[in-house]
Amino acid sequence: MKLVLSCVLLALTATSAFSQYNWDKGYFVNNNGERTECLIRRLDGAYNPKKIEYKLNETSSPVVLGILDVSEFGIIGEERFIRATVNIDRSSSDLNRATVSRNPDWSNETLFLKPLITGEANLYVYKEDGLTRFFFNTLTTEIEQLIYKAYFPYPNQVAYNKTYLEQLQRTLSCDKMPQKIDVSYQAKPLENLFKRYNECMGVVPTEAGDERNAPVTANVNFRPGINYSTLSVTAKVGSGQMFTGNFRSKPTFRVGVELEIFPSFNNRNKRWSILLEPNYRNYQDEFTENDRTYTAEYSSIEIPLGLRRYFYLANNKALFLNIKGISKNPTKLA
Repeated sequence: MKLVLSCVLLALTATSAFSQYNWDKGYFVNNNGERTECLIRRLDGAYNPKKIEYKLNETSSPVVLGILDVSEFGIIGEERFIRATVNIDRSSSDLNRATVSRNPDWSNETLFLKPLITGEANLYVYKEDGLTRFFFNTLTTEIEQLIYKAYFPYPNQVAYNKTYLEQLQRTLSCDKMPQKIDVSYQAKPLENLFKRYNECMGVVPTEAGDERNAPVTANVNFRPGINYSTLSVTAKVGSGQMFTGNFRSKPTFRVGVELEIFPSFNNRNKRWSILLEPNYRNYQDEFTENDRTYTAEYSSIEIPLGLRRYFYLANNKALFLNIKGISKNPTKLA
């Protein structure tokens, strides 16, 4: 017997939908230096936040704090942010919008900076859409930006203001440091340089929370659904006769559980997760033809395995896309 069952999922599950945010164990420090342990709503890990939303426990109501209310906050074991009023270069990183001026486009702003290396000399990063800036200071100096800017001194000729190399050369002076510092304006090379300097100064540097050491986390969700199913059957009946029957297209119910796993390497921003969604479905129908009644029943357990990719949007929303492969295991066929 040849049997084909096709299903179209209607309403209760989808490949893209708006997601729920996670609440992580964290803390914040107010303007009086008072530290509060709390749960912090995780936002897009790719960008520095401008505010935080917290609650004291799982059942309490969320509270929003602006940047002027918080001097520091962090996610336990992963990352932290400090408030600082700094001059930041607002020049575009897009070469199509670069200007002829070599000078930074300074703007004095209060921002949440993310410490990457902490010690005798500290390295920070600030990210927002289309802009990445690194900052630094020492125990005796204020926080300032490391200056790097693309510009066009002449038409179709790009040049780069790499004042950051002079700043680093002047500040990170130690016997075991290179005589000439030459590193790219990227996080990893700068982190390695600041680690080397702090170790040269006899200080064990503190790094930002290492996502490789972050715990694996998981969500479990009940996943009922409605399928629109069609059953086609081809079988031998009687003395070599072939029967072909197309049973009705009809809505059927499914029930399942979704296990969503966030790997530790991705736990900082939670953009990717692994999905496992075993579910049970059942189709039953009958029809009459030539005074004969035909009955069909098909049951199966499906085990979709796939990936989920989150896309963080403005206004505290996120969109996700599922990519799944499905293994079908019939449990009853009649």
